[in-house]
Parts: sequence; structure tokens; C-alpha cells
Amino acid sequence: MSRLREPRVPGPVPARALGGGKVLVAGPTGRVALLTEDEHAAFAGGLREPDPLRERLAALGVIPEAAEPEALARATIESGLLNWSGPVTHVVVVSARGRSMVPETAKAAVDFAFSTPRPTLFLEFVDEDGNGWPAAWFGAAYARRRAEWAGRGLALSYRSAAAPARERDEFLRGHGVAVRAALKADGAAPPAGERGAARARVTIGPGAREPEAWVDALSSAGVSGVEWVPAPELTSDPSGARRFADFAGRALSRLIDAHETSDLRDELAIGLLSGRPWEIRGVDLVETLAYAPDGTVFSSEEGWALDADRSVGIFRLGHVSTLRFADLPSQPVVPALVAALAREAQPLCASCAYRSYCLIPPSVHFRAQGSLTGRLPDSPRCAAHMALLDVVFSRLNDEKCLKALEKWGVDISRFTC
Repeated sequence: MSRLREPRVPGPVPARALGGGKVLVAGPTGRVALLTEDEHAAFAGGLREPDPLRERLAALGVIPEAAEPEALARATIESGLLNWSGPVTHVVVVSARGRSMVPETAKAAVDFAFSTPRPTLFLEFVDEDGNGWPAAWFGAAYARRRAEWAGRGLALSYRSAAAPARERDEFLRGHGVAVRAALKADGAAPPAGERGAARARVTIGPGAREPEAWVDALSSAGVSGVEWVPAPELTSDPSGARRFADFAGRALSRLIDAHETSDLRDELAIGLLSGRPWEIRGVDLVETLAYAPDGTVFSSEEGWALDADRSVGIFRLGHVSTLRFADLPSQPVVPALVAALAREAQPLCASCAYRSYCLIPPSVHFRAQGSLTGRLPDSPRCAAHMALLDVVFSRLNDEKCLKALEKWGVDISRFTC
């Protein structure tokens, strides 16, 4: 039996054992209920009216035959690609791997982002080598002007390993550009208050430890959002995946416990709990597009990194100077990416209690396992997502957890019970 199937519990709807005698059951609309083992055994054995447990599960929409058709249709549309209106995030790589983007290419990337239909955009300029400031400077100023001209919502971010110099920091603040620190966790946590970034992207290495200390340090530094990402060496073997999943899960537990005194939020966990594919960071095409220093457009930042690291070109979509957003469906890789994102077509996803909350970018699958769909029983990212969701759903009857989720903007009406 695979590692992912072991916590699954047989019954009329997808269910997952969470330890401590708890069983999570999930209905067709994504509503969930946390049961005791005895309650789940009674549910699996068949409940008749007017059993109070049946009435409770029917009211929550967990029992399939009791789910309202209108609610099911609404949930399907709200969380499915029928409600998609273009990618949210546009990652503009202004310097990386010894290459730098020129301002003219940055302008073309911004123009392409504004050609997409989503009314509110998020552009992040990634200055990995520290040599892309001219393109980031021009791109941020031009994007802000374009948003004003078009009357569209815009959020801007500048990501770098080094804190920007004073004059650059003043420019970024003056143009409403949030600084996002690119940090590496391969040992102890950084000193509290070391950085002044609004958000952080922390790469977890094999030697990373003390996730609670990382959370405390980032909170003390005033960071409002964190995204934990595994280093490539942690995506190639099950033991590395377990280390990353354990780190991310413990960090989320600490965030929940400290929410009253900390404004730090786990961006991946919040995206998963939204139940909407376009809010899960890094999902190819649906949530993100990426632009290489030379102007090549990729389906995601991970897709660009695969091309840069391994010369894997399947995630290329074209060049900003010639590509049109309307032409994306004609790109050979696009139908394959969309098919890989269909959870209902994945047998293990279709029977998973978390199917309404989890989605793994095909490019992430490809890096770890060499295919767009991956092998879920051994998927490193699947293990990480389950670890995060286990932390939340095992604490549905914990008032502190629910208050933390509400503070982070999560709609808890879908899974309070």
C-alpha cells in the first residue's frame, strides 16, 4: 500500500484519518466535516433519517445525495476553470544565471501582462543576480503608469537576495512596490529584525531546522507573508520530501498558534484553502506566467528554471515581442498542461479528501518525477500539500485555528463543523 493511501479511510465519500481518533470526510462541493472514528463507522454503515449525524452531514453538504444541485453547480463553477479570467501573477526575471533583462524587454513583458484579461494583476520583478535593477526600475514605473491609464488593479513586488540600497528602497516605496526577500534556510534561523522586507520566499535546504524559529524571526522582522519552497535536492527523493513536508507543517502550526501577536501568513496554505486553482502560487498558466531575461515567455517560474537548469524547453510559450495571449491555446504544451491540472482525471486525486483544495503545478511534477502528471504516491509536492492541509483540518474544532484562518482572509464557512 502506498504512503498516500494509508491515511485514507473507506466509506461513501473521500475520507482521511488525521490521528487522535479523527476522520475528515469531504463532500462533492468541497465542504468537510471532522468526525470521530465511531461517527465515521456509523456513516460508512449507512445513516437513516432522522439520525442527528445524518442531518448534520446533510446540512454541511457532505452527503452526496443530499447536496443541492445549485450548490454543486455553483461550487464547480467558482472553483473550476470556467471562472478563470487569466493568470494572476507575472514573474519577470530581470537577472538570473548570469543574464540580465534590458528595459525594452521589461516594457514588452509588462505590455504582455496587461494584454491578459484579469482585471487585477500582480507583477514580481526577480533580481536573482542583483544586476537587473535598470529593467526592474523601468518595468515597475511603466507598469504603474499603465495601470493608471487602464484603470486596472496592480500589485508590484521586487524580489532579491540582497536588501535594496537606500535610494532604490525609496524608489520602490514611492511606486508602491513591496520588497520580497529571497532567503535560504539551510541551518539556523536568521536574526530577528535583520530584514525590512514585506514578504519572503524561503528556499528550504537539506540542513534546514527549527521552523518555529524561522517563523518567529520573520514575524519579528515585520514580514507579512512567507512562501516556503523546497530546494531542488529535496524534490528528488522521498526522504527529502518528508523533511520539507515536516518543516512546512511545523511552521504552519507555529503560525496558527502565534496569530494573535504575528501578522505573518503562509501564502501557499492560504492559496490551497481558497479552493481556487488561480490562487495557488506557481500553477502553470492558471496562476502564473514567467518571463526570462531574453523575453521568452514560460508557463511558470518553475518552467523557466527547468529550461535554465536543464535545457527543458517544453514549458516555453513564445516571445513577448510576437506572442499574443489569444494564441496560447494553439501552443502544443497548453492542452497537455490543462489536462494535467484536471484533478478528476487523476485516480488518486479523485478519491482524495483534499481534492477540492490541492493542485500541483505540472512543472513541479516534471522537475521531481519527469512527467506533467507525476506519480502521486511518491510526489514530494503532494506530501507537502497534505502536511499543510493536515495541520489545518485536524484542528477544525480548535477556535484558535479558525480565528487564525479568518484573520488570513480564508473563508472558513466551507469547513467549519
